[in-house]
Amino acid sequence: MKKNFIDFLRDKNLKRLLWVDGSIIFIFISVVIWKWSTLPLQLPLFYSHPRGEEQLGTPLRLLILPGLALIFLLINLTIATLLFTKEKLASTTLITMATIVSFLLLFTFIKIVFLIS
Repeated sequence: MKKNFIDFLRDKNLKRLLWVDGSIIFIFISVVIWKWSTLPLQLPLFYSHPRGEEQLGTPLRLLILPGLALIFLLINLTIATLLFTKEKLASTTLITMATIVSFLLLFTFIKIVFLIS
């Protein structure tokens, strides 16, 4: 696994995608630290629920979005590392999708935080 990961990191495109994904995670952390004290006790988080109490969540539940981004990245990174020597296209696709999902979750996170505070 370690050898696969070293080979994986030698690919410039994959390395660049991991840097982008790491930057997105850093932005998540920065926004949480910066805006945490200004967040109200209840936030509109669950837009799929009917309007009212069911849509609201605590600021702690807002951390679901960066958590999902990190979990998705780690799962895809593990699978991509295992597949890298045999299927480079699959590895690239997995990391690209992890980056896209992280970006979309960041966009949603920032939209919620900056509309509320």
